[in-house]
Amino acid sequence: MKIALVLMPNWPNYCPHLGIAYLTSQLMKSNHYVSRFEFNLKFTNEVWRKKVRKLEDLPTKVDLISKKMKSIGMGDYIRYCTSSILDKKINAVCFTTYKTNKNLTLLTAQSIKLSNPRIKIVIGGPRTNNVEDCQDLLESGYVDYILRGEADQTLVQLFQYDLKRIEPDIPGLMYWNNDKIIEMSDWSPIIDLDGIEFPLFRSEDIQKSESPWINGKKFLPIQATRGCKYRCEFCDRVNLSKKFRQRSADSVLNEIKYQNKTHGITVFRFNDNLINVDHNFILEFCSKLIKSGLSIRWSALIRASTSLTVPLLKLMKQSGCKLLALGIESGSDSVLKAMNKEITVEMVRKNIKDIHECGIPLRAYILIGYPTETESDFDETINFVRNIKKYIAYMSVSPFLFKPNTPIYDKSPKLLEESIVIQRCKKFEEQFADDYDLEYKSIECFSYKKKY
Repeated sequence: MKIALVLMPNWPNYCPHLGIAYLTSQLMKSNHYVSRFEFNLKFTNEVWRKKVRKLEDLPTKVDLISKKMKSIGMGDYIRYCTSSILDKKINAVCFTTYKTNKNLTLLTAQSIKLSNPRIKIVIGGPRTNNVEDCQDLLESGYVDYILRGEADQTLVQLFQYDLKRIEPDIPGLMYWNNDKIIEMSDWSPIIDLDGIEFPLFRSEDIQKSESPWINGKKFLPIQATRGCKYRCEFCDRVNLSKKFRQRSADSVLNEIKYQNKTHGITVFRFNDNLINVDHNFILEFCSKLIKSGLSIRWSALIRASTSLTVPLLKLMKQSGCKLLALGIESGSDSVLKAMNKEITVEMVRKNIKDIHECGIPLRAYILIGYPTETESDFDETINFVRNIKKYIAYMSVSPFLFKPNTPIYDKSPKLLEESIVIQRCKKFEEQFADDYDLEYKSIECFSYKKKY
């Protein structure tokens, strides 16, 4: 089959999409012809971001979003995307969806179906974790299948069923049949991550990549783990990825060697929820990367831990670690406890100081307006950041978002008034305006770079 893998604009991005690269390798292994359309790589204009935001929060109802699309002048863009895809004479289109691009995805699926009803439309990606959205997409009449969970293997299975013209029986699948939604059993996580083919990237997409932390160098995403062992109250990653699984250090190193040999890439960003869940893995990986003689630079997200010792950080630095990102979230122990972070402010303080002394730049993430956060808790966060700011190169600050599929969502807590959260965000911004330059600002996040 001729299959198009499509990512509609969702947020500013700097590199090719890892999920699409994984799907490409699996489909090509099964002798499918794959075309890729990562419209997100061209999505850097702030005007476009504002337009997409106007669509983002609308219900996933095709009539509503079609009307809004016309009022903000996005019709030509939808037609451009549609014609680009149809020019490849494909049999099926597979969209990767997020909250930010789900409505753009539906508009494009509608446009494709109206142009050629025989083309199969498949929706996957993180947003399929929202069952209500899945129902709306199927009821629109423009989506044939929704594939929830990890689709590395199930997407190939779906097209095997489709080619045989028999009803599919695949975990995680939803589809419309005889005026009702058919939902298969829940999806299962892939256990043997070493058994998955390496992701396949295109040189033309890599050329559009630009590392924001190493002078615009071309870079690629990589993933050593899937899932997370922890259950932070505000995070949906546990439900998105289910069980924590980990590749071997040899598998990750071999992929780095492959991408280096194939594309000349020397900069990698780990897309893992947390790279340091298993510190023995970090120790083995860094040791083998150093022994390989490859001159590689990499970045990753970590959590505060007593196991994040100075000797381990020095080894990470020696292996090429050029940036770490750490979820501080709050400078209040009571808020951290309410979040179920399983860390303390003192633990965070020590990790941050050690990371700095080992010569690794740090990005810190702060969450403002958690439901249990008092004015005193917020002041503790301000004071904590003020005391450690000299160790932090970048900061990303976000107001608390009450998201479905998070542990706290099912508890229906009393939320802080929006005006209070906005006021605290503004106060935080004012407190550190002299120390950091504003890199990026949106409704959901503002990001800073330290002044030097």
